Amino acid sequence: MKQSSKTMLIIVSFIAIIALATFAYNHFSDNMMLENNLANDSTNDDSNDDVYDILTNDREAAPDFNVIDSYGNEVRLFDIINDGQPVVINFWTTWCPSCVRKMPELQDAYESFGGEVRFMAVNLTDGNRETKEGAMEFIETGGFTFPVYFDIDQSAVSAYGIRSIPVTYFINRNGYITNMHLGSPGLEAFKFELELLLLEP
Repeated sequence: MKQSSKTMLIIVSFIAIIALATFAYNHFSDNMMLENNLANDSTNDDSNDDVYDILTNDREAAPDFNVIDSYGNEVRLFDIINDGQPVVINFWTTWCPSCVRKMPELQDAYESFGGEVRFMAVNLTDGNRETKEGAMEFIETGGFTFPVYFDIDQSAVSAYGIRSIPVTYFINRNGYITNMHLGSPGLEAFKFELELLLLEP
């Protein structure tokens, strides 16, 4: 009887440990998905950790959202789309290494296409790890001039279901998502996608 009870206790303990480990793993994965960029950013180069989706058939209308610009004004995506120009939305934070590496290419693309394409660098501003002040300091120190917006209430993150960054959405002048790029595509690939976007009717 003692041996049977001991065996049963070991089995129950083992099951409990497995259940606890599974719960901890799932909880950790969900909470760290953005921070770790789903691509092991610290160990892989950008050429290996990129995921590219071309949405060519049943295109999805771009979800609307509200963000705050650098002057504190509320800006609605649909108002920008209604101006009739294509829109590029880049979601980023200062604590994301790939996001930081992407900034110079975003700046270069903005300087080349900013007159024809609207750029939205949407900062995931949670108020704790990522603050508007910290993001603005990063932008000013880096000399970046593309328009920056702050997702204070997580409206944009929720609308687009953002779980990993950086991620860039390409939206045509009619308000439909044409392409999405997860990771840092490289300047030439980024410019090529902008050229394709401009060819959209």
